[in-house]
Amino acid sequence: EHVAFYQCKLNNDFLKDLFEVSPTIKSLSLGSVDNFNGTDLSLFKNLEDLELVYSLSYKDDLSDIIGELKLKKLTISGDLLKNPKNKISAV
Repeated sequence: EHVAFYQCKLNNDFLKDLFEVSPTIKSLSLGSVDNFNGTDLSLFKNLEDLELVYSLSYKDDLSDIIGELKLKKLTISGDLLKNPKNKISAV
């Protein structure tokens, strides 16, 4: 199941409601989403594919958003690489 949100505002309450309705979401795309910093995606344990395009400030730490999620694919906008903490190497 894939869910996408573009040019909107999200908060943790909305994400909790989304999880209750669709706990098996495997793919989530967020583009130009406002108020995303501090959002907790940890509910989505089945998430395999995450796309974050212009939804975070370059100052935001990507690991705070991803947490312990075991993603197969992560797509981010290049502006996030301005933060040295967000640069990861492939293993």
